[in-house]
Amino acid sequence: RINQQLEEQIAARTEEVLEKSKELEKERSQKMKIEYERQLVESEMNSLRLQMNPHFIFNSLNSIRYFILKQDADKAVDYITSFSKLLRMILHHSKQLEISLEEELEALKLYMMFESERFSEKFQYKIEIDEKVNPFQTKIQPLLIQPFVENAIWHGLMHRNKPGNIFISIVQEGTGIVRITIEDDGIGRDKAKELKSKKHGNQKSYGMQITKSRLDAMNKISGGTGGFEVEDLYDENGKARGTRITLIIKTNQYESADY
Repeated sequence: RINQQLEEQIAARTEEVLEKSKELEKERSQKMKIEYERQLVESEMNSLRLQMNPHFIFNSLNSIRYFILKQDADKAVDYITSFSKLLRMILHHSKQLEISLEEELEALKLYMMFESERFSEKFQYKIEIDEKVNPFQTKIQPLLIQPFVENAIWHGLMHRNKPGNIFISIVQEGTGIVRITIEDDGIGRDKAKELKSKKHGNQKSYGMQITKSRLDAMNKISGGTGGFEVEDLYDENGKARGTRITLIIKTNQYESADY
């Protein structure tokens, strides 16, 4: 009887160990799958970021070309000097999945300065940051805001008869959530589409498409719901008075502000 009891206990214990082993193997396989999917999404984000950089550089080079064709040598030299600084930033950012908000805004200001110069100061810009947001500690994807600003300049403000404005607001919405608003007082999307159709036919702009894909990829990694909305603005008479982009992103924080 003792032997029989021992055999039953051993059999039960063996079954328990086998079940636990199966659970551990299943858990290990699930972790491997999650890690593989994470690496896959990060590779996708790297690919999208590499697509964004040539797009950004191409538009900046167009600005240099403008000054050269205009035979404004001094302005072209100043522009090339500033562009080299921006290019170093872009190459540095390309190696990172995320950068500080401060670095993102530094590159963005440089870009807006370029375009303002090129369009004979046809627009002014202002950036306001909520006091709850620490731009040195907050991390975001590089070149995330620029495509929206580019759209505002090229499709909204460039066609105005008088100087316009771009207003960028950055507000803390909650733990790890930041709302970035890009607002312009340009001609509006409907008029911009009409002008674009006449000038370029069916040519597409890929900057915002790439940015949407990058946000979607980040959501897969972080489990966030980041994205953006486009709102047409109208005055009291129903006339278009600009566009507002609301960008919601999930951010991380550096442990130290010494970035």
